[in-house]
Amino acid sequence: MIPTVNLDNDGSFVRVIAGDFNEVKGPAKTFTPINLWDVRLRTGYSIDLDVPSGFNTLLLVLNGAHHC
Repeated sequence: MIPTVNLDNDGSFVRVIAGDFNEVKGPAKTFTPINLWDVRLRTGYSIDLDVPSGFNTLLLVLNGAHHC
């Protein structure tokens, strides 16, 4: 079971697959430290994601746009 962190009351959330997000730990076991999140944002919602120093980051936008 993958834990979910609600971001608002409008349906935006993060599924924590591996690593942690806001102190919620994902169930997947990895050989190297990794955070793997499934982030779902409602239209008009934005979020700042903090990644640990030294981590690489990959952002895959399936629908909509990103602003870095």
